[in-house]
Amino acid sequence: PLFPIELAAQRGKTLFLARSPLEQLQALAEFRESAHRGNGLLIPSCEWRYHPTTSRLRELIATKLGKPQEISISVSTVSPSSNAVSNSPPRSDSSADDDDQQPAPLARSLWELFDWCCFLLVRPLQSLQAIPAAGAAGQQMIHLEFLPSASGGPAPRASIECPVNSDGLGWIPPDASIRLEVT
Repeated sequence: PLFPIELAAQRGKTLFLARSPLEQLQALAEFRESAHRGNGLLIPSCEWRYHPTTSRLRELIATKLGKPQEISISVSTVSPSSNAVSNSPPRSDSSADDDDQQPAPLARSLWELFDWCCFLLVRPLQSLQAIPAAGAAGQQMIHLEFLPSASGGPAPRASIECPVNSDGLGWIPPDASIRLEVT
């Protein structure tokens, strides 16, 4: 089923891929080499942008709330309490290989949070800094600073607190809950 994608990449075509085929192809070294030789561009689908909650939030920002100034995201392996709201999109990870905790596909999920912040704030990212979270072993705090708008005012910012994997990188475990707060 991946042959048409491999063929397009070898021919240098730009590909817009959903999570499942992209993760399957990343694991194949020969695909990475042939895609590189073909100068093809692989674009992940950025599913968070198209989640119904994101669409509704953007509508509210445009009509009632105004421009967001800050986004706080907390990734936790503990289920949220019954009164907390989880805004995470439906997970499309259905493979049985999730138990091996390979950092590559999971790091891409963290990247999707960066993309979601840029999409929601409608601003390009200016800087990103990751530091150990204060008072929380095994946690990392990632600070994102965005360019200010041309009309002035403070630049929006975002922060993501997430667990650290065995390589010392921030990641989203398969069983994580994600809490989003937009100010």
